[in-house]
Formats: sequence, structure tokens, C-alpha cells
Amino acid sequence: MSKSKLASKYNEVIDSKSAYEILTEKMEEAAKREEKGESEEKEEKKSTKKEKGFFDNPVVKSMTRTAGNSIVRTLLGVLGLGGRSRSRKSLF
Repeated sequence: MSKSKLASKYNEVIDSKSAYEILTEKMEEAAKREEKGESEEKEEKKSTKKEKGFFDNPVVKSMTRTAGNSIVRTLLGVLGLGGRSRSRKSLF
């Protein structure tokens, strides 16, 4: 058995660390880097204050959405792809 080609290949001693140990080490290193990064980010966030833009106002958002919807509906209606069918008749 010791003269076998397979025995020479599989009897080699490889690193005894398991995948679990390797992954645990990587996770710990990432956590340490993240902690260092968070402390730096907090300092940066305190110094920079986000300015509110024109489109952050809820009224402007609503108006923009309404205008966009009406434009799309008009274009689809012109193309004949509107939501209403042609067989529907008006009440007036």
C-alpha cells in the first residue's frame, strides 16, 4: 500500500488549520478594521453636514411624481397604449 501512487499523494501532511479557523481569523481581522473605520467615519460625519436639496421637500416630490405620471399617461394615450379601452363610453 505504501508503494501506491495514491498513497504518495494522500499521505502528505498539509496545514492542520481547518477552514473554520481560517474564516474565524478573517472575520476577526475584518471586525477590527471596521471598528477603526467607524471611528474615523463618525468624526467625518460630525464635520460634514448634509444640505437639503430642492427635491428633498415632500411637496416637491409629490408634484414631480404627479407631473411625471400625467406626462407618461398623455404620451401613452397618444400612442394608443393608454389604460382605458376604446369601447368604454363617457357618462356625459
